[in-house]
Amino acid sequence: MIVSILTDPTCHQLHLKIILMEKLILVFMLFSLKCFAAPNVVLLTSVHTPKMLFHSDDYKIEDTLDRIFKKAFKDTDYNIVIKNRINAEELYQIILDPTNIAIFWVSHASAGDLFQNTNSSTKHDPAIVNIFDQDIRLLFQHINPKLRYFSLIGCEGNHLLKLYKAQNLLPKNLVTFAFDTKTNTINGLKKSIIQAQGLLGDLKKKRDIKNKKRAVYKEVPEFETTNEDLIKKFENSNCMMTTTGIQVTITRKLNQDAPAVELVNDKNQLIAFFPRSSSGLQTKTVILNKASLDSSYLRFRNLTLQTVAKKEYLGVLSFSSSENLNWTVIKDIDGIIAGTYENIYLSENNKNYTLTNHEINNCY
Repeated sequence: MIVSILTDPTCHQLHLKIILMEKLILVFMLFSLKCFAAPNVVLLTSVHTPKMLFHSDDYKIEDTLDRIFKKAFKDTDYNIVIKNRINAEELYQIILDPTNIAIFWVSHASAGDLFQNTNSSTKHDPAIVNIFDQDIRLLFQHINPKLRYFSLIGCEGNHLLKLYKAQNLLPKNLVTFAFDTKTNTINGLKKSIIQAQGLLGDLKKKRDIKNKKRAVYKEVPEFETTNEDLIKKFENSNCMMTTTGIQVTITRKLNQDAPAVELVNDKNQLIAFFPRSSSGLQTKTVILNKASLDSSYLRFRNLTLQTVAKKEYLGVLSFSSSENLNWTVIKDIDGIIAGTYENIYLSENNKNYTLTNHEINNCY
């Protein structure tokens, strides 16, 4: 009887079908894991190590920050991502990455005249400066709409984020945390983690961010749960946004190596970011809003702060659109593009343009 069952072709076919179904289920499970992978909580650092007592000469502050961050999220379902010594190009890719649910950024920052309203005739611009002396503050205006939590761990950074919110330059669903005054880097990261309790999950030991006692920040805050509802909302959200303006293709032509640059309007709003590159063409297609279209000039500038005035080659821009919009770069009497670390493009456009709605993808 046993032999007849094993040699029965009907049983053999059934056995093959079972094996095939098991393989299909396994493939489906693997596909589901890939499609619904846990979102990232990201720590980005770009800060020099200050001189500290009781530490060896080879001590790096990012080692301490990394350890705190890993411990804080190790018991959650989030995928922990840590990157140190971040430059402008890397930052721009990360803030546009739709797999990131939270970003903690650590660097030097200053609110400039946004915080210190002095009567001095000298203008002090706000700044967020990375370890490569790049002022990357405007890049945060392009944070993708899926991100749910952003913390700026640097002195006086909250004044800049308040300005961006008032100008509707940050996603509506984004929760932000930053500091109004100076902050200690290590305690600043701990406070930023504590501030995310409830949103990203529950801490093992609840903390009060308003408590000024040092003991509150002596221990590393650790999450014991993951906010599954937040993850569901995150997975159901997308990168598409409706914006009103005119579509313009901007081409940067290079004949030699050139640094990372940004194109901004006269209201200091970021239009496009171009990474450092060698000779060739870089093309960006953007939707210019009314603020940019009404700007009398556009500023095309190097992100690297200059301690000594030095002529920088940034490349040459050209513009293409259905409305034949154009901006012309200022040149000196010898026909050479004027400016050291930035070039000015004057508007040649009238205001008889027609604005239309565009669906755009705000992620990479």
